[in-house]
Formats: sequence, structure tokens, C-alpha cells
Amino acid sequence: MRIGIVGLPLSGKTSFFHALGSAGTRGSGAQIHLANVKVPDARLEWLRDLYKPKKYTPATLDFLDIPGMAFEREAKEGAKEGPSTGSVLSQVRSVDTLAVVLDGFSEDAKPAEAFRNILSELALADLTAIQGKIERAEKELVKSIPNRDKIRAEIEILQKGVPALERNEAPTDSEFLRAAASFALLMLKPVFPILNVAEKDLGKDRSAEIPPFHGQALCLCAKLEAELMEMEEADRTEMMREYGLAELALPRVIRRAYDRAGLISFFTVGEDEVRAWTIKKGDNAVTAAGKIHTDLARGFIRAEVVPYEDFRALGSMKAVKEKGKLRLDGKEAVIHDGEIINVRFSV
Repeated sequence: MRIGIVGLPLSGKTSFFHALGSAGTRGSGAQIHLANVKVPDARLEWLRDLYKPKKYTPATLDFLDIPGMAFEREAKEGAKEGPSTGSVLSQVRSVDTLAVVLDGFSEDAKPAEAFRNILSELALADLTAIQGKIERAEKELVKSIPNRDKIRAEIEILQKGVPALERNEAPTDSEFLRAAASFALLMLKPVFPILNVAEKDLGKDRSAEIPPFHGQALCLCAKLEAELMEMEEADRTEMMREYGLAELALPRVIRRAYDRAGLISFFTVGEDEVRAWTIKKGDNAVTAAGKIHTDLARGFIRAEVVPYEDFRALGSMKAVKEKGKLRLDGKEAVIHDGEIINVRFSV
């Protein structure tokens, strides 16, 4: 999964990026910085300690620090001149999920307004792309071509998405969504807001300042989190205790991103490797098998499945089988978060 971090200039977006552990990041020609981050999972760590495998492979995801969105009406005094909004939005289309960082630390901060304006710009970019396609199709109609009816039908379908985008809303018409699949529409991407607060506001619940958008906003202090990432473990623990932080920002952000994107993890275990795999919520056993290797999906016979909680309570696969907790799943059985899977196959 690729998570794009966006925000207005001086919102603390880049500090937030560093707070997620950006060592070893790299930039592209478009000034995007990327961090490949291991997904922390206490369940997988317990399995690693039990099996002591030759190889340990947590799930990973990419965070992309996308250049500040330079909206004229939201430009702040002192913000460095950045790339154009169009240039930024073209990069946003490549990600799976958007984390929108909002200024909650400045005296004149208006995070709710900033969030609405960013969503408005995303909708406008989608609207511009769709209307551009409609205009090109309309020009084709004046030509003497045999597939005029097909073009007219395409125009009618694309026009179904225009009213929603004009209201700064995500289109829901099924015909439009199928026709617009290749556009990678920004308004269809999972989004969640991050309220970047001052250190003095840590512990206060300020999430209500932003209208609920598929859940409340996550509140954190990006500047402090970035400092914590640079500390030695003992110093970090002490500092977190002083500020009343139960955990770092990274696991909180990842949980929210997984939830918004509808993702879950399943595990494979053994002496050779303990590994986490990421699939969509609702995916079936053969899809999970294919995630591990295409041969496993092609020759799928059945999946041996046990929930992590049952496995941990019993302590071994032998005990799991003796207690009848091992499930034998066919191709269409749904895999759930945290399940341990062994695929039987023949090719």
C-alpha cells in the first residue's frame, strides 16, 4: 500500500513524514520523498519469538511525502514557493490512501476550513479530468465516424459523475465508476485527516474541530514525534512518559490507514520464515494463496486456517489440531484479520 501525505504549506506535513521513521528515504524528480516502513504487529512478533525462524518478514507500506499543495487562497505568509497544484495532484493519483495533515498548532489555524479546501481541490481536479474527456468525445461526434452511438453513450455515462463532483462529493453512480476507473479519481481514494497540534495541546481531544470524515481525526504533535524518532530507546520511553504518550504515531496512523483502505493481515509461519501478508477485507482463501505465490492459487486444494488468538492460547499447531481449532477452508472461504494459514496445493 502507498500512503500519500498531503497538506497545505507550513502544516507540518514533512515533520509528520519524519515522525513515521523516514530514515533511508529517497526523493524523485518531482520532489517526492518516499519511506518504506515495516508495519509493527505485536502478533507477528510473538510468532517470531515462538518459531525463531531463519527469516522474519513484516508487512511493509510506502509513505510518500508529496510537495505542499500551493492553493492560492490558503497560501501562508512565509511559505516557500512550491510546485503547482496540478503537478502535486498528478502525484497524488499514484497512491492508494491519503493522509491529510492539517495545521492545528498556529494561533490562526483553521483546520476544518483547510480540510474542506483540500477536498474541494481534489474534486476540482477530478471534475477537470472528466470534463476534459467529455469535451474530447464531443469533438469526435462532429466527425463522420461509425461509432457515434457508442461515443454518445460514453458521454452520457461520464456526465452522471459531474453533479457529485461539483458538490465536492465522491460520485456513486455504478456506470460512471466503471467508465471512470482509468482516471484514478482522487475523490474515490480513502482519506483520513491528521490534526497536527502543539505540544501544549497533547492530551486534549481536539478531533471535534474537524467534521467527522469516516471517523474522527487523529491528533498528534508531528514536531515531537519527529524528535522521538531520533532518540535512543530509553530516552524515548522517558519522553513519552512525560507527555503521556502510550505509543508512537506510526502504529496509530497505520491502523487508521488499514481501516480506511479496508486492509487486513494474515500470517504464514514456520522455521524457515514467519511472515505477514496484506489483503483486502473480504478476500477469500484462494486470493490469499495467490498473494503468497501464484502457484498456490493455481493448484489450490484447501487452506489450513487457525485464528491467531486460538493459536496463542494453545501454544502450538499440534495443540490446535488436538483441540479441533484448525479450520479447513475451500477456495471461497473468507480470510479474516490475524489468521494463520497453510495452503495445500498441487501443480
